[in-house]
Amino acid sequence: MIHIAASIDFTKVSAEYDAYLATLCASILENTTADVTIHVFFIGTRTDDYCVRLTAMVDRYRAVLRWHEVHIDAAFMELSHIYTWTPVILNKFYFPQILLDVEKVIFFDLDVVVKRDVRELWDIPMEGYAVAGVQYANSFALNREFNSYEETHTIDKRVNGGMVIMNLAEIRRTCDLLAQAKAFVREYPDVKGVDEVLFHHLFYAKTKLLPAHCQHFLGMDGLLFDEESPAVQDAVIAMHYAYESKPFHYVNGTPDRYFWRYFKCTPFCEEHAVAEWYARVGLMRAALVNGRRHIRGFYERLRENPEIVVFGTGVFARKLVHYLGTRGIPVHAFSDNMEEHWGRQVDGLAVLSPVDGLQCGAKRIVLLGIINERNNRAVRTQFRAAGLREGIDFFDAKIIFEDIRRD
Repeated sequence: MIHIAASIDFTKVSAEYDAYLATLCASILENTTADVTIHVFFIGTRTDDYCVRLTAMVDRYRAVLRWHEVHIDAAFMELSHIYTWTPVILNKFYFPQILLDVEKVIFFDLDVVVKRDVRELWDIPMEGYAVAGVQYANSFALNREFNSYEETHTIDKRVNGGMVIMNLAEIRRTCDLLAQAKAFVREYPDVKGVDEVLFHHLFYAKTKLLPAHCQHFLGMDGLLFDEESPAVQDAVIAMHYAYESKPFHYVNGTPDRYFWRYFKCTPFCEEHAVAEWYARVGLMRAALVNGRRHIRGFYERLRENPEIVVFGTGVFARKLVHYLGTRGIPVHAFSDNMEEHWGRQVDGLAVLSPVDGLQCGAKRIVLLGIINERNNRAVRTQFRAAGLREGIDFFDAKIIFEDIRRD
């Protein structure tokens, strides 16, 4: 029996995340002939028929779906970044005591699609290892979380939490994971990515680093999926729609075909959603063609040697600064709407408030470093309200960045 785990937050009902969980399940079951039990850990409650419909879908594949309610301990609620994402990232700490009859489990984030037989992951030897996962290609350089733990610790064996194999039997032999987690957050209440960082802290010598084909990070470091060779694309097991690359908000090229294929296998598929996505593909292609003028305008402004401010401090914005720097295009500072970032430094650059960052002038341009379509549109509106003119005072960095990648 192969055991799979996933987590969902029912305190924030989202049709998109409902679809992500169903699509994850369908992708696993469509590709795997072995017996599978899927454990869904949830917080909150549902009053509609979502759980019944998803259970019926899994039953049709002759698999088992088990629901496990988790009551998050109050100690975790003191984490300063807990609501940046959702408390369900803490659910992993409860697996050893809830799944008492399970020795090993593969955990997937909801924004993952499995495109090969999950047995390939299940059969990876785990003797002597507590966890196994894939690292970011530039884990330390581009994915630090800037908290007190990382001021004194190196995270060279930190694996991405989007797909992690947990040897529950070994974890139980090693420690009381839940108790250790509570002690850890008391010592480091400002930690981000607490599941990844704690696994690194507790299981440094018992962490197995998996090859990159086990999980491909879309929207993050490394090559774009469409830039990989056909052999590499075929070898990818889990496709992680990380950060801004969510299928309902962004067009990812070839990877989206996998998502929508499995989404159509779920009882939550709505044809209008698929049609809207294909329409968005066409619109984004047209936008990229029209964006050539936008790109030329950016490079023309560069001749004036302007002060560049990148708006956003996420992975995409930080990668943009890195790429521009390698091409001799210095960035003056970041800017961000999140007040807790103001006055701090990210990758050696100051983070300005919007009041300081969104200033018009012949000697400054702002690069919008946000890929998510919905957030991108909202910030563009914010820029215009501040008096910035697109193509003169600010430019959409996702167009510029894609152009730089192709150079």
